[in-house]
Amino acid sequence: MKNYDIVYFLKDTYYNEELRYSLRSVEENFPHARVIFAGGCPVGFKPDLHIEIEQSRFERKNTNVKNNVRIVCENNDLTDDIFIFNDDFFILKHIESWESNCYNGTIAKLRENVLNNNKGCVSHYIRLLKKSEEILKQKGYTTKNFELHCPMLINRKKMLTILDKFNSAQRSLYGNVYFKEESGHLCKDRKIVNLSDDIRPSDWFVSTDDSAFKAGKIGNTLRNKFAERSRFEI
Repeated sequence: MKNYDIVYFLKDTYYNEELRYSLRSVEENFPHARVIFAGGCPVGFKPDLHIEIEQSRFERKNTNVKNNVRIVCENNDLTDDIFIFNDDFFILKHIESWESNCYNGTIAKLRENVLNNNKGCVSHYIRLLKKSEEILKQKGYTTKNFELHCPMLINRKKMLTILDKFNSAQRSLYGNVYFKEESGHLCKDRKIVNLSDDIRPSDWFVSTDDSAFKAGKIGNTLRNKFAERSRFEI
């Protein structure tokens, strides 16, 4: 597996316990060149590089995301290809190779699931998904769901093309536009939200929400599994 830079998009928070264990899992299991923080830098951590990006409080989250991704992708000090990580991604097994990015089902199915979870309330996120699906269909692309809670490998120049063409940095736009070139890997999304859920033998990654990490079985498992400090901890 080639070693690419890993980029975490972060808020400037005082404390981030999930990030601590995500970094420990990366150091142990995910070969990489450098770990980059883009945006904020929580107290107690020292990445290989911190790209400071001011977040506007007056813009929608999606606008800040687009700005963050553009600034990172325009930074030629980074490797041409980069892995995008969230602070609640945990790599459970050593990654020997990365064949292609993960997808699961279709954008339409994702919209249906989110809508059901929101009890029929049409959120801004649902509208963004619908817009992306319509654009992809109009231009003859596939509409696979790449919005999984797991790492994604992107080429910086290709993502800039997506931003210029669609004014959006959604994972599914990137994944479907470049699907024929980069293909994809069918994979279950392992976002754990229930307090009783835990790692399964087949899991190579999991993601958690705040409550599951703080008070659930999965949180205890991750804290025990990755008990050793990483080089990113001050």
